Amino acid sequence: MDLYLRGVERFDQGRLAAAVETMRDIGWYDDALIAITGDHGEEHSPRGYEHFGSIWNGVVNMPLILIGPDIPAGCVDDHLVRSIDIAPTLLNLAGVETDTDMDGVSLNTRLDTKMPLGLMSLCEAWFGDFLKARDHLNACHAASRLLEWPSIAERHLMSARDARWRYLVFRDLKAGTEEACLFDLKADPNETTDVKDKFPHTAKSLRQELEPMLAARTQGGKRKGGTITKDIATGLVDMGYLRR
Repeated sequence: MDLYLRGVERFDQGRLAAAVETMRDIGWYDDALIAITGDHGEEHSPRGYEHFGSIWNGVVNMPLILIGPDIPAGCVDDHLVRSIDIAPTLLNLAGVETDTDMDGVSLNTRLDTKMPLGLMSLCEAWFGDFLKARDHLNACHAASRLLEWPSIAERHLMSARDARWRYLVFRDLKAGTEEACLFDLKADPNETTDVKDKFPHTAKSLRQELEPMLAARTQGGKRKGGTITKDIATGLVDMGYLRR
């Protein structure tokens, strides 16, 4: 945890500070719209380590910082928003009309009036044998072509969340079993107490939001239609996630 926090501090006081200073030097900062967020959080607990193999709140809960001419400074809001809302929000603030089919919504109403947005956040993840995935992507990169994707997925995880509740489903694809749980994030932000039996109607309502993912077929432990491309493999190598 200490190493992780030092990494965050280095980004904040080093790279981010340098980027902001450069924007000020070239005269862009006063008119800029800036969004600072993360690709995932980190879970440091007996049930999970960093962001591997889980979708606990510590992993999927990320900060979002918005900076711009029309955004009040110093305001902190714990209302639920989603990563898909960032693009339409920035485009709206910049006066750009967005496609009605675009994922996400603009958060401007929340910024201006603090009115509840009634958003629903869905999450899905497939986890399997990391070493097999690594070796396969390296093989794609070495062969310069797409190779047949082996069946490596072992777990299918899903969640649905609104402003207060979060419903999670854990599927063990090898054993053919499923577990589900409901958490009251207002009273239990660390997700320690399953309350699905106490609030069955809430659990049922959130489960219905997951029906498209729950109905997804798997073939040999792999989502139907799932694929991987050489470009992805090459990109992961370039970013240092895979060895050459």
